[in-house]
Amino acid sequence: MYEDLKNKVAMVTGARRGIGEAIALNLAKNGAKVVVTDIDQKDCEKVVKEIEKLGSEGLAVKLDVTDEEEIKKVIQLIKEKFGRIDILVNNAGIFIQEELDKMETSKIDKVLSVNLRGTILCTKYVIPEMKEQEYGKIINIASVAGFVGFDLSSIYCATKGAIVNITRELALAL
Repeated sequence: MYEDLKNKVAMVTGARRGIGEAIALNLAKNGAKVVVTDIDQKDCEKVVKEIEKLGSEGLAVKLDVTDEEEIKKVIQLIKEKFGRIDILVNNAGIFIQEELDKMETSKIDKVLSVNLRGTILCTKYVIPEMKEQEYGKIINIASVAGFVGFDLSSIYCATKGAIVNITRELALAL
């Protein structure tokens, strides 16, 4: 167990399955209280049950990272329940493989909104909390696609490249 995670409060987006679920469980194994967020409340609750089996505390919260007001409400809920947010893991993301010239604009908007805007907004609204408590860790999940092109994945690659660069800038700024 990492002692520095004991009693820390972590919020993980896109945590109902896959990489996000693994991150949430690993944080819990290492002593963190974990807020599991994703678009499906019931799937989040399943992950929280696994967190509780590990002896940690979890909270399942429905969160659509494209909804700014919902993000604000979730952060307020976490503050009310745990008093703080120590770690934010921006993991929510979608991957659509299509030729750009054939991709519907609504799909382009969806990938940009979930992958990039969601990361930016969640970060934007936890920064004041972390500044106030003079502590915080923000972990942005990108991809090798942020550095190299993937076939039929121009928008996904663009979002992951932007996440890499906003992470660099925030490391300097914060």
